[in-house]
Formats: sequence, C-alpha cells, structure tokens
Amino acid sequence: RPSPGIIPRGSRLQAFDSLWVEGPMGRSVDDVALMLDAGRGQSISDPISFNGAIDSYLNEITNAELPKRVAFSSDLNIVPVAQEIRDITTNSMNKLVAVGIDVSTEIPDFTGSLGAFHTLRSILLGTMMESILTNHRTLISEDIIKNIEHGFKVTPQQIMNAERIRWKLSKNVTKFFDNHDFLVCPSASIEPFPVEQRYVKHIDGELCETYIDWFAITFALTLTACPVISIPCGFTQKGLPVGIQILGPPRGEKKLLQVAHLLERLFSISSTLP
Repeated sequence: RPSPGIIPRGSRLQAFDSLWVEGPMGRSVDDVALMLDAGRGQSISDPISFNGAIDSYLNEITNAELPKRVAFSSDLNIVPVAQEIRDITTNSMNKLVAVGIDVSTEIPDFTGSLGAFHTLRSILLGTMMESILTNHRTLISEDIIKNIEHGFKVTPQQIMNAERIRWKLSKNVTKFFDNHDFLVCPSASIEPFPVEQRYVKHIDGELCETYIDWFAITFALTLTACPVISIPCGFTQKGLPVGIQILGPPRGEKKLLQVAHLLERLFSISSTLP
C-alpha cells in the first residue's frame, strides 16, 4: 500500500479520497518494486497524484542498511488476534534482534481508529456507489449493501469525530517516527481460510462484529496514510503462510522497500510455497 498519490487512480474512485489507494502485489519485494515503478507517476485524472523524486524503486532496494529501531505489536492494542498468529509473528522479531535491530513495544496510540475508519469508509462507499446500488441492487451482496447504506446515515458529528481521530493519529505517528524507523504487526488476525468460506465469524472464540474483522488490523495502518508492505514471516502448523505488515514513515516508500527486501532475505521463506 503506497502513500496516496504515488500511483494515480482511475476515474472510478473519488478524486480526493486518501483511504483507497492503488498498489502492487507480487511474489517478492523485487516484483513489488518493479510494479511500483511501472504504475507510479502523475495523471491528470487523479488530482492528488504526482511525479516522485525516485528514478527507480527497484534500483534502490539493495542500497540499504539495517534499521536501528523498530516497534512491534501483535494486535496494536485494538483487535483480537489468534494465538498462533501472535506466536509466529512475535518469534519472527527474534530474527531482527539476532542481527542487532532494537525491537521495542512503544507503538502509537490507535484508540478509536477502527471506528473512524468504518465511518470514513462508509462515506466513501456511499459517495461512490449510490447510483450502482440504485440500478443494480440485486447484483450486490448484502454485506456491501449495508456498508453503502451506512454511509447515507452518517451524521456530521460522526464525520467530525472520525476526522479528529485521524488527525490525532497522524500526530501520534509523526512523533513515533522521531525515534523509530518502522512499525511492525501481523498482516491479519487469523490464518488463511478456505475460499469457499465467505468470512470468519470468530477469532479465538471472540465473536466478529463484521465480515471484515479478520483483517481489521490493516484499517488502523490505512488511516495513517503512511506506506505499508506485507511480507511472509512463517508458517502455521498446518503449513499455511503468515505475514507481517511493516509501516514506513510518510512518503517513505524507498526506505520501506529497502527494509522489506532485507527482512525477506533474513526470513528466507519468500520462495517457499505454502
């Protein structure tokens, strides 16, 4: 997930929104950097897009040093996470410590961020999809219909509260990066589940409130507008892949790709099939 404006978005998306960004996926950090090079740039169709100062992210990813200090949290103090995911991601941090990286537990305060995200996401979906809902309601899943219609019910006070939380979080994150290089947490709260299963209803016995709770840990990072990358860090006892998210400083795509490339080699599992 790059910073808003790095990759221009099509006209389908709300022009000035910063929640929904386009970003690359790949089998390796090299692939992601190459795709970011291909997709980035300024487009007249996206008013917040711009031409960055980096000639090629792919050429930059090997010019890196180990970070001095990162913070890790297995749940950001806001979401339930399955114990096996906690154990695997926590153990992966031991490899960072072994090569001399200081791993702290001093993370920004994400209090209220999930509620703020849901409010702002509802507004975005309501803005983008009202006409689609009107014309094609029978073709849309009930979960998405609820999300869109929730956007119609959001009050001005709820919008202001959500923006205040995002504003405060931005300040917290800026302060965090004064003495940390990166923030690390799990990529999802559970192990991968069968494609036939629509969503997860429980996480270690705790009832999920929505169909997207199993990856709600990503929402808080989205709200920061900082770049984020996810890389594999281990496997469950069933042989299913587990990943970590790495949050970089604002507009810090180059540094983020560099550390992801380093950790990818440190974990030595990215080429292994689950």
